[in-house]
Amino acid sequence: GLILVFLVLLAQAYIAIWPIGGMSDDPNEVASNFFKVYLALPVVIACYVVGYLWKRTTPQRAHEIDLDTGRKCWYTVEQMREYRAELAAQPWWKKTYRILFSG
Repeated sequence: GLILVFLVLLAQAYIAIWPIGGMSDDPNEVASNFFKVYLALPVVIACYVVGYLWKRTTPQRAHEIDLDTGRKCWYTVEQMREYRAELAAQPWWKKTYRILFSG
């Protein structure tokens, strides 16, 4: 997610510096247009600062995030075996459909 944010910011900076259709000769207008177009950077910085002040934590690495604590499985072991047996008994076209169109 963070890489995508940086890529979007880079693309916006590129368009702000070299706008489509050229830029004006007036330096004041060039600066004004740059800051109008590149408004995303202050917004991203503000969101990061507010998030830090609210949670008082820095971003975590993916391997540090615990996804299993507090997670519940509503099926018993036997129910899961039955469900998996049903899936295994389905025809090939239904398995393909499940793979392509379900989460």
